[in-house]
Amino acid sequence: MIGKTSIGSSFGGCVRYQFEGHKNSQADKRAEVLEAVGVRANSASSMTADFNRGRLLNPELGKAVWHTSISFNPDDAAKLTNEKMLAVAHDYLAGMGLDQTQYAIIRHHDQPHPHFHIIANRVANDGQTISDSHNYKRSEKLLQQLSQQHQLTPVASKRPELIRPAQLVGAHKTRHTIYQIVTQVLRGRPDAQQFVDQLGAQGINCQIRSNAAGEAVGISFEKDGQRFKGSEVDRNLSLSKIEAQIAQNRPIIAPAPAPVAPVPSIESRWQADYQVYRQREEVENAKIRTTNQWIQTAAEQLAKNPTLQTARQLREQCPDFGLGQALDEQIKARRSYNAQVKWVAEQRQTLSRQAGSWLGLSESAREAKQKLAYLNNPAGSGLERQMQEKHYNFWLYAREGEPAKPGFAIKASVHQKAERVIMSLSEFAQGREAAERQRQAQEQERQQRLEQRQNRRPRLGH
Repeated sequence: MIGKTSIGSSFGGCVRYQFEGHKNSQADKRAEVLEAVGVRANSASSMTADFNRGRLLNPELGKAVWHTSISFNPDDAAKLTNEKMLAVAHDYLAGMGLDQTQYAIIRHHDQPHPHFHIIANRVANDGQTISDSHNYKRSEKLLQQLSQQHQLTPVASKRPELIRPAQLVGAHKTRHTIYQIVTQVLRGRPDAQQFVDQLGAQGINCQIRSNAAGEAVGISFEKDGQRFKGSEVDRNLSLSKIEAQIAQNRPIIAPAPAPVAPVPSIESRWQADYQVYRQREEVENAKIRTTNQWIQTAAEQLAKNPTLQTARQLREQCPDFGLGQALDEQIKARRSYNAQVKWVAEQRQTLSRQAGSWLGLSESAREAKQKLAYLNNPAGSGLERQMQEKHYNFWLYAREGEPAKPGFAIKASVHQKAERVIMSLSEFAQGREAAERQRQAQEQERQQRLEQRQNRRPRLGH
């Protein structure tokens, strides 16, 4: 069990990330709100508004956002029900002094390892500031205690070179194996393509995560069905640090044999980067194809069996955020319909019984007859105003009558995404060259402005 805490100033950005991921990322967080205290959980905007309303009790506190993510060992997945996660979260909130303020506990289903996030307001319910002093050490110590208390896999050593492999099992053993292989490959001073190929030859699938602009933002390694971010394997195996090491390798790598058709010098300069870019795009296109196929199958399944149970099952498995929202809306509409139909049936039964009491001559019997008449025909009963004035709560529900039964359907083409167009080496190199020229021009302009400012300064003795 590992925790990571950050203190920030924007509830909007923090909350949106829980539901949508990073701004330019296409990854679906598959968020599930386990509990929300003092804030609404129906949408990111509502939750943000409630957090911001709470921080007004202490407007001088700039960084009011407390965000903690707690990740569990994949070996513990079977026991980590929502109830178990809530129990851990409640103990963590109490231990960190966050149980007397607004907070939300949100579980994500986008990674192989179970994890949840806590967003809390550092402005307590009484307006006092909740301390973030030494939060790293306090959190680490508390998580060690909670691991024992809840019988979960404890935090692993943060220095893989000190680990004794014979003592490792499950995900810890796989992660250490990945660490050993990746560091061994890097010692061979490979270029980007060699790095990927050599890992693949030893059973490790290297995947690059990118944002919508095509910029690489992360790396992960997968072996034996278990996937870890580079920084989870070791802090020196993040994408930026691996890229830096590979970049240092370029000058001393022996030149490859000359191809039959020589690569132009401009393209040759960017060839290694292009291979990384191309692999990243192919990985993303494979994900898009997999998601599109799932959406097509789901649409066919729902068309064949358009029931609430089918829609719920598909929603739990849904890999696409937009489609998940569409299914949520359809499920909500059907639940609302079922509740309205049930209410109308119960009212008819109750009112029919009341209308027949005392031979139908009592005041309550006459009112029941009027309600029944309005319930059966709200628009044509002529009792609209009377119901609104005398029986307002009844009128609020009865005026809807029996709504049309909403159906379930997925239009696959609406939610399926087009694959990314992969540039040729020539296009990629030209784009990089243009960007490099622009960067150099901007740097030259900046230097000129700096020199002009220095020349305008008054000199002593003049």
